[in-house]
Amino acid sequence: MSYPQITPANAAQLTELTHIPCGFIAHLAWSPNGSLLAVAHGGGVWLWKDEFGGEPTLKLEAHEAPVKAVTFTPDGRILVTASSDTTVRFWIAASAAPMSVVRGHTDSVECVVFNVQGTMMASGAADGVVRLVDMSESTHSVGLRGHLKEVSAVSFAARRPLLASGSWDNTARLWDTQTRQSRAVLQHDDWVRDLVFSPDGNVLATACKDMCVRLWDSESGAERLKFSAHWGGVDCVVFSPDGRLLATGGRDNSIKLWNAHDGTLVTKIDAHDKPVLTLAFHPNGSFLATGSGDNSVRLWAVTSGS
Repeated sequence: MSYPQITPANAAQLTELTHIPCGFIAHLAWSPNGSLLAVAHGGGVWLWKDEFGGEPTLKLEAHEAPVKAVTFTPDGRILVTASSDTTVRFWIAASAAPMSVVRGHTDSVECVVFNVQGTMMASGAADGVVRLVDMSESTHSVGLRGHLKEVSAVSFAARRPLLASGSWDNTARLWDTQTRQSRAVLQHDDWVRDLVFSPDGNVLATACKDMCVRLWDSESGAERLKFSAHWGGVDCVVFSPDGRLLATGGRDNSIKLWNAHDGTLVTKIDAHDKPVLTLAFHPNGSFLATGSGDNSVRLWAVTSGS
């Protein structure tokens, strides 16, 4: 069955298709072509191929501590995992076979991401350092230093040499990936739990424990918009693939979808029993996956209307 793209016009019609119980869920990621959904949780990383539901297709359990984040290379061939064991590991996505290990952080690695070209990888850790890896130089990394506490999130901007990082030090930073220098420090009222660039790279969205979502101009670092999103704090934020919607999850156990242009609330979903910790839109925009502290992953789609 095919499903329409989730848009501001139909998002209020989102329906739960299925849900799967997992251990404590840390992060979700779709492969670039949408054929795999990776779920990092207390038992390792599980992958579902083609359709989410039932038993996972593959399981990864090689880290020596919990996996905190997962991502794919832009070609979808390699899965990358970041762990509390201070390492980043590479796996063949189709078979879950291990490939290599990247070391460099001295504390738990909390986040990892690739740029859209696949030429750079960035990771952030509890050691307060953002490590930037030029993939043409194998696994050698450069440390970007400036944060005073744990780095909780990293994101590359599309079509420009720009990286964003968020931290427990109440800031997000914009970094020039060519000069390796900090371009701007974006102040918040509490620690930054998550951040992501819009698909065109022009806007950075940050999710903060102060209960607010902020939208920033990625070129100037100026704040464009700020709105209260979740009581108790915002845990996760993601743009829809077309950039028109912003999905958030938070401490109030809800999922909310917002108009990304003006920050107006499109719809609110109360389904999880504990905070919503991670969100991921399918690359074609037809599905939204949500993971919660209630140890469940749920899949949403528009099942009626258009």
